[in-house]
Amino acid sequence: MVSISPANAMRDAIKTLTRLEAEMGLEYEVCYEGTHHGPSLDVPTMFVELGSSPTQWSDMQAAEAVGHAAVEAIAKFKTPTAKAVLGIGGPHYNATFTRIAQESEVAFGHMIPKYALPTITTDTIRQCVRRTLEKIEIAVLDWKGIKGENRRPLLAMLEEAGSRYEKA
Repeated sequence: MVSISPANAMRDAIKTLTRLEAEMGLEYEVCYEGTHHGPSLDVPTMFVELGSSPTQWSDMQAAEAVGHAAVEAIAKFKTPTAKAVLGIGGPHYNATFTRIAQESEVAFGHMIPKYALPTITTDTIRQCVRRTLEKIEIAVLDWKGIKGENRRPLLAMLEEAGSRYEKA
């Protein structure tokens, strides 16, 4: 079971981190990360993370940016502005989905990276749609980031789940 994903709050955090990275002169890549770990909670849940090493974790200026991004996302929580979508395909850190969210009125909730595609089911797709805070009406496929052998089964699962899709 996946947690409830607040797509617009995640987009707000990404947009704030991108702005602060430039304003504060930080040298980090701001990027969405695919859905992948727990805890699985029955309340809207997101992670705003700072790197993956002790060096990054001890960067107090970057930690301040992460804190501000989380607070701004919470402050805007009741005012969603973007259309929520399910992202499928591409790498674990998905620059394509990040760029789309930053440049358009689209907010990604759950994102299923390409390495997980051989193990997902129609129920996985339904669960990701159902457990996004906002209503999901479409899946956005990182088409170039989906292996050929996974494309046909994925499209069949989307059809079975009743999910429309578009290629990024």
